[in-house]
Amino acid sequence: MKKKSISILLALFFSFFTYIYTWEKDKINFFVLIILQLIFFNLLFSLIIWIGTLGMVSIRKEIWYEKYNISEVKHYGKEKKEKEKIRLYALS
Repeated sequence: MKKKSISILLALFFSFFTYIYTWEKDKINFFVLIILQLIFFNLLFSLIIWIGTLGMVSIRKEIWYEKYNISEVKHYGKEKKEKEKIRLYALS
């Protein structure tokens, strides 16, 4: 279960690597920031990315993480149903 407080702590200590925590919805942000970090590798730019990531994560409402958890559960349930259909088809 994803929580906002954990995401903020990850942003505080690991900058844009916090987007790995919510990978399904934030993979574009992660890749863009890692490419920009590789292109403009300096301390000032790293500080700007760190502040931006912390701000982005902190303005998200708690309900965003709740919806993320629900989509995770639905996705898992969908896979489980598909596997069950395949198994039933194989048995018949």
